[in-house]
This record gives sequence, structure tokens and C-alpha cells, in this order.
Amino acid sequence: MRLKKCKVQKNLFLIYTMPIDPADLSREQKDKSQSSLKKEGLPKEREILRQEIKALEARLEKVKREEQETVEKPREEERIPTKEKKIKLPEERREPYTPTPEELIKEEVPQEQEQPRPTPQIITKVAQIQKMAPDDQVKVLLNIADKKGVSDAIDIARYLGSAYVLDEFHDKLVAKIQRELKELYREE
Repeated sequence: MRLKKCKVQKNLFLIYTMPIDPADLSREQKDKSQSSLKKEGLPKEREILRQEIKALEARLEKVKREEQETVEKPREEERIPTKEKKIKLPEERREPYTPTPEELIKEEVPQEQEQPRPTPQIITKVAQIQKMAPDDQVKVLLNIADKKGVSDAIDIARYLGSAYVLDEFHDKLVAKIQRELKELYREE
């Protein structure tokens, strides 16, 4: 006889995978089953097999229902009686997400953007200023910042193409603005 074991939680169920093998029956039962099959013929054998299949399907459905019930609500027998104590579990402490420096750089630094084309006025100013010494270029840029505005001076400084001039212009412009703010607050 072939058996298939199916374990459902803690209960053990045995399910027949084949009809009962005639070799497993006693001699009297063999004779009865063989004689009844000979008398009734093959169609009756099929009917018996169908009935056995229906019985097995019914058992399978019953096992499935029991399995669902045991999964849905635990049995009282399975619970082990213990003293219930309130135990405080350590709370999970999560630190807020902090992005890595690489992620910040990727977010903050945009891909190369096209610079707007310089206007003809900027081109002429750049051509005039490029002929001067770097210190004189910085002085001219500071004058332009005073007269026309910081944005115009920055545009011209960018198109000069000298990192030194741009850096010096920035440093001196910041120092000048700080001096003016200090004087403004002293007066008040």
C-alpha cells in the first residue's frame, strides 16, 4: 500500500495515493473482490474506482478545511499555559535617513548646462578687459559691479576665461560687501 504523508501544523494526516492494492488484502477479501469483478465485469470496476476517487476527494476537502481552520485560529490544546508577564521589548530605534555625500553631489550638481551666448556688449567689454593685467581686470570688474550690477560683472568675469581673475573678483567683492554691511550696522 502506498501512503503519502502530509503534515499540517502538528497533526499528521495520511492520504492514500492509490486504491488499495489487492496484494495487501487477505486471501478471503481477494477472492471476494476478484469474484465480484468477474461477475460484474469491467464497467463495475470503473464505478468502484470512481466511488473511491470521490471518497478520497471528500477526505481531501475535509483535510483542507481543517487545515484552514487550524491556520485561522490556534487550538487551545496547542497552547502551553504559562504565566503571562509583561515584558518590554526594546523599541526599534531608527535614525533618519541621511544621504551619502556621493548622493548629495549627484542631486545638487546639475549636468553641464549650456551657457547663454554673450551679448555684443559683453563681448566688447571682455575684449577690452583681456588686454589688461589680472589685478587691473579685477578692479574693472568691481567698478562694473558698482555701476551696472553684480550679475553683469559676473557674466563678464566668466567669459574672461581666467579662473584666477574670477576667484580674486569673488574674494574682493565679498570683502567689499562685508565692509559695507558693517558700516551700515554701525550707523544704526
